[in-house]
Amino acid sequence: MRLRALLPFFAFWFLAVSTLSAQHSPDPTQARLAAVAHLAALTHSDFKTLSAQAQSGDPEAQYWLARVYEQGRLVPKDSMQFESWLFKSAEQGYAR
Repeated sequence: MRLRALLPFFAFWFLAVSTLSAQHSPDPTQARLAAVAHLAALTHSDFKTLSAQAQSGDPEAQYWLARVYEQGRLVPKDSMQFESWLFKSAEQGYAR
């Protein structure tokens, strides 16, 4: 009998937690669109800055530099450079 009285409480708790966790989950489509927009707006000056940061060991810069080489933005597509920079970024724990 007592379990039946607690059922509405647990149902409410479950719905509340499910709703909150769904609100904080990043939308992969939005993240992908943001990344594409970021790379599309890249200038030569941005590329030089990004390269310098990547070479100094910044894992996020290494990730974005890898994406530049993957897409051939401002530089020719280069799968070797893409893999190299992506690996360096991943080695430092940067996950995107």
